[in-house]
Amino acid sequence: MSDRIRIAIVDDHPMVREGVAHVITDEAGFEVVAKGGTSHDAVEIVRLHNPDILVLDISIPGGGISALQAIVKLGKNSKVLMLTVSDDQSDVFNALNLGAQGYVLKGISGPELIQALRAVHFDGHYLSPNLGAKMLTDISRHKLDAHLEIHNRLTEREEGVLKLVQMGKANKEIGLALNLSEKTIKHYMGNLFKKLNVKSRTELAIKKH
Repeated sequence: MSDRIRIAIVDDHPMVREGVAHVITDEAGFEVVAKGGTSHDAVEIVRLHNPDILVLDISIPGGGISALQAIVKLGKNSKVLMLTVSDDQSDVFNALNLGAQGYVLKGISGPELIQALRAVHFDGHYLSPNLGAKMLTDISRHKLDAHLEIHNRLTEREEGVLKLVQMGKANKEIGLALNLSEKTIKHYMGNLFKKLNVKSRTELAIKKH
């Protein structure tokens, strides 16, 4: 099994896609697994390929933010790094609050892009220094509560898994009931542990939210 970081790229400009792909494939430890140009492409790529990181532009046909929302609902493990020309503060806040793990501006160097990808993969977050220290401070101080509130809401699927856990069902039984693999159920269980702040299945089974 490959230890390389699997990257997908969605941008409606072919030259940008190929340029980003070239930077990534030239770097040891990375591989490009898929490319696309629309919101629909982004969702399907995550659904079919489940890359480690999806590099996504905001201004693609269908909307990068719409794609981000649909991707989060899929419940996959893919992280999203926004790569865009927009340095509008509302775009940055919106993307991060909706589930993007990173936000960088087009025009960054190849090494900076690789640094961003590594940070998102290993640390879980990255914000382009070009956006400025003030914006970073605003995000951390004023948007943290909203960010946590959005992410702590249980999805419909997570609610379903929780209900079955509280009925005493094992992961295999939950998977059969929801037509999902045990691996996927384990992913949802991890989300539930984190969102409901519990450390054991027993705590989860009696947790009220």
